[in-house]
Amino acid sequence: MDQQDFQKEMTRIEKNNKWKNRKLFLILGGLVALLVAYINISKFIKNNEEEKARYEADKTSFIEDSVWLVNVLSKQNQDQFSIDVLTSLDNRIKGNFYGSEKSKIHLLNKLISIKVTVDTGTRILDEFDKVSLVKDKTKTVLINFGDKDKYKINRIYQGFANAKNRKAHKLKLKYPYWNTNECLTVSNRRINIGMTKEMVREAWGRPEDINRTTNAYGTSEQWVYGYSYVYFDDDICTTIQN
Repeated sequence: MDQQDFQKEMTRIEKNNKWKNRKLFLILGGLVALLVAYINISKFIKNNEEEKARYEADKTSFIEDSVWLVNVLSKQNQDQFSIDVLTSLDNRIKGNFYGSEKSKIHLLNKLISIKVTVDTGTRILDEFDKVSLVKDKTKTVLINFGDKDKYKINRIYQGFANAKNRKAHKLKLKYPYWNTNECLTVSNRRINIGMTKEMVREAWGRPEDINRTTNAYGTSEQWVYGYSYVYFDDDICTTIQN
């Protein structure tokens, strides 16, 4: 084979290789396209199944809620239903996938006419714990469910529910770095392991006697309260002996 024939043969082989590579690329591209199409079809089928399931569930819910509402409106004593129950129904109707907008508006207009009882007015709460009731100035009124947002309870933090909370509040003002539980414990004249000297002193008063011991590890103290003894290491209560 001369040089010219060799060049022709090499050119033919190169063209064949290019065609094979292009063919392989086309095959791979086709497989990728099929895979993408399969994934999209699977998602479409899954979404349709989920949508169908939600449609059927919402259909059942919408019918049940409609029947329930009709029964409620047919009763004379409608104030037996709580606002929470009706609010839940209101949310279900608004988010229902089955009912038409016209049907939902019709049901919601019926819903807002149901009578419910609500508390309204003012509650004065303990200004220390923010929970204990000092004075209740609320009243219960019968209203349409649709007017529930017009009635509310105002909360005012003023005064104290008891003498212990009053004392705890004073302690909190005096020692702002104490937490609520520490103030309450001290106001109840109780002490716990882990308290500081100032907490014990506020709870039990000044000790009758103080015995100090100094060693290589530091200074410890024994505070004497009659037949009770409180021991401190580095300002922290470590032992209570009664």
